[in-house]
Amino acid sequence: MEQFYSLRDKQLQQLTHNHKLVASLQWRTNGEIRIQVSHNGRGCYPVRQSNPGTLQCSGRGLLLIRALSSEYECLEGGRLTRVKL
Repeated sequence: MEQFYSLRDKQLQQLTHNHKLVASLQWRTNGEIRIQVSHNGRGCYPVRQSNPGTLQCSGRGLLLIRALSSEYECLEGGRLTRVKL
């Protein structure tokens, strides 16, 4: 965990006031949950996901999201993600 927090702190220090993150959550009457997250950073690349059996400190977020969602979209060069649960 120490490696994770060290990496996280390093990445947080690289953020500037120009970075923007927008998240929305919709809970529909049929029980469906929709989540949308967009940002103006460099984007994510779903094909570069880490192996779930490794002990890396990062890279499992999208793998987990895809496993839990019934729909998953990665748009705008990885800067927009839409999920339906």
